[in-house]
Amino acid sequence: MTATCAEGAVPLPGTGLCPAEAEALAARDPNVRTPELPDCTWPTRELMLPGDEALLYRSATCKGVETELAFAGGAHRAEIS
Repeated sequence: MTATCAEGAVPLPGTGLCPAEAEALAARDPNVRTPELPDCTWPTRELMLPGDEALLYRSATCKGVETELAFAGGAHRAEIS
């Protein structure tokens, strides 16, 4: 699937969702506060899981350093780090 995203945004690689679509799908708890970090952005990212499922999440990118989750799965155990 090749999406054409607004304002030249690049689709997420696993789901093909445009960033604005992923942002709209990610549920937000109104009681959770996003930390104020200078010079940081909070893009919505994806973590691909088995069975073509995806976990959408937001994480900080500060001064070019991205925070990303990783998935490791096995027969009896799985871990998101």
